[in-house]
Amino acid sequence: MIDDSTHVSELAPALMRLMAELTRKTRALFGDGGLDLTPDQFGVLQALAEHTDLITQAQLAAELAREKTVVLRQIDSLEKRGLLERVADPDDRRKRGLVLTDEGHRVHAAAKIIVDRLMTELVGDMPAGELRGVVTCLDGIRAKTQSL
Repeated sequence: MIDDSTHVSELAPALMRLMAELTRKTRALFGDGGLDLTPDQFGVLQALAEHTDLITQAQLAAELAREKTVVLRQIDSLEKRGLLERVADPDDRRKRGLVLTDEGHRVHAAAKIIVDRLMTELVGDMPAGELRGVVTCLDGIRAKTQSL
C-alpha cells in the first residue's frame, strides 16, 4: 500500500518520459538498422507474429489498446508495403483476418532483434525476479487502467 513517502504523482510523468525515450531510441535504432518502421508498426507486427490464428482488425486494436482508426491506418500502411495481408477466415468467409506475409515475418524478426538488444541493454543487469516483478507491476497497472 501507499504511504506518505511514496510519490504517486511522479509515476505518470515518469512513465510518459520513459515511453517517449523508448519510442525515440527504438525509432533511431530501426533507422540505423535499415528498417522503415515505427515502434507502433512494430507493435502491430509483434501482435500478429504472436497469433497462430487469424485476428481481426477490431481484435488487434483491442489487444494494442489503440483506437480502431489509428490501427486501421497502420494496417493499411503495412499492407501497402507487403508486410501483412487481409485474408478470409476459412471457417467464415464473411470474416477477414490479418496475417503477416513472408516479408512481414522477415521485417518483424529483424526489428525484434533490435528491440530485444535494446531491452537487454536497459535491463539485462536486473535480477530475473526483479524484472518479473516490474513486468507484473506494469501489467497490473495496465489491467486496472483498462477496467476504469
